[in-house]
Amino acid sequence: MASSLHALLEKIVRTGDLVVTGPNGLHIYGDGTGKRVAISFTDDEASDEIARDPTLKLAEIYMERRMNVDEGDIYDFLALIKANTLSEAL
Repeated sequence: MASSLHALLEKIVRTGDLVVTGPNGLHIYGDGTGKRVAISFTDDEASDEIARDPTLKLAEIYMERRMNVDEGDIYDFLALIKANTLSEAL
């Protein structure tokens, strides 16, 4: 996984259990609480694109099947991200 997406997820995901697998290995984010969500990327370029413009590229990469949700579903992933970004704003 590209280091820019790793840095972004490391900053955002403080609570929860997110496992991300990419061509370069596995990374775990959060404190391990709640339902586990696991995603994987088919190529590093996909994770780079999301890191550069998450609002636009996340849906595009998911629809192109360059990002897969391997455990849980896309709604679980979005809920995990939303819960962490809402808590950061407080």
